[in-house]
Amino acid sequence: MVQQKESILLNRWISEFHRDKLYWTRVRLGIADNPSEAKYYQVALKWADAVIVSHGEILIVETKLTNPSHAIGQLEIYKKLFYVTPRFKTYWNWPVKLILICPQLDFTTAEVCSEKGIIYDVWKPKDWE
Repeated sequence: MVQQKESILLNRWISEFHRDKLYWTRVRLGIADNPSEAKYYQVALKWADAVIVSHGEILIVETKLTNPSHAIGQLEIYKKLFYVTPRFKTYWNWPVKLILICPQLDFTTAEVCSEKGIIYDVWKPKDWE
């Protein structure tokens, strides 16, 4: 249920702010040691909530309803894996921005995100419960 609500929040955020951009949701990042056997390693690979091409830069997005601090490390790993993901080879020279979306403010997470250059977007739709 939490994953579904996170997906809804993400999709509404993309629709509100990035609807005209090229984007992918639930994006597998990285590469298995043996690409022909990648299906066997899907559990070990990492999945970003979204990758968006926006005005000459790449946005890697993670959405959390609770415990947003857990996403900080995830985003940092996603950034490293982005640069070895064959699907995105065209964009390997582009700057990458990391974005954490959460419907509620967590001051400690906001502070750490600021220190690490991660955009902490506290956002929810007007009708969000």
